[in-house]
Amino acid sequence: MKVFLYILLILFSFAPNAQAGSYVDKRTGVEIIWDEEELEEQEINGLELTRVKRNNKRKFLKILKKELKKYPENALKGHLEKIYMVKYIAKNGHRIGGQAQNMAETIYISRGNENSIKSTFHHEVAHILYYSHNFPYKNEWLALNPEDFKYIGSGFKAISENRVRQKTGKKILKSGFISSYAQSALEEDFAEMAEFAIINKRSMRKKVRKYNGLEDKFELLKKFYISIDPKMKDLF
Repeated sequence: MKVFLYILLILFSFAPNAQAGSYVDKRTGVEIIWDEEELEEQEINGLELTRVKRNNKRKFLKILKKELKKYPENALKGHLEKIYMVKYIAKNGHRIGGQAQNMAETIYISRGNENSIKSTFHHEVAHILYYSHNFPYKNEWLALNPEDFKYIGSGFKAISENRVRQKTGKKILKSGFISSYAQSALEEDFAEMAEFAIINKRSMRKKVRKYNGLEDKFELLKKFYISIDPKMKDLF
């Protein structure tokens, strides 16, 4: 009986507080939130948010906790404070997968399949790092783009104008972009590269060997992440 009670105590000590509506990762200090009242307050920031259903919270949280572990303990401290996990995010009537708010040290992630949650998480973390550390290789990165190339302007502009292709063809890869969406803005080019490199390590290695433009951007990406914390080399 004592052993059974002890096991229960351990399980509850590591479980998220369903009543509180949030979970704090003790290693990084990042708080993952699904509380309805918190979400209602955030709607004033221009995002339309729908809370995630109770039966989807546990799996959603499990994925985020696992991906958060990939970052060294101190890599995100002082830069990422909160993650809101929601069912749906819309901005000016257009659905988006995630949103980073650097000044608030906050990211929002909408529910999807496991791969989309992972991808969105690393994409939005990349935005946080890009701005909080003032990405120092902008000129070097821009010099790797085709001579006559111009970014669309922003990720939201690309989405709202329906200028994002679902499939990435060889022409895009040869031009040094990991996806169609990467052509929307420099910061999206960077975040798309980070997302793909972390989630698809083997595929990334194959692509950089084949496409020189990707290889050079990938090297700048790694250089930047490692400058923040040398342990982040393990991400790639």
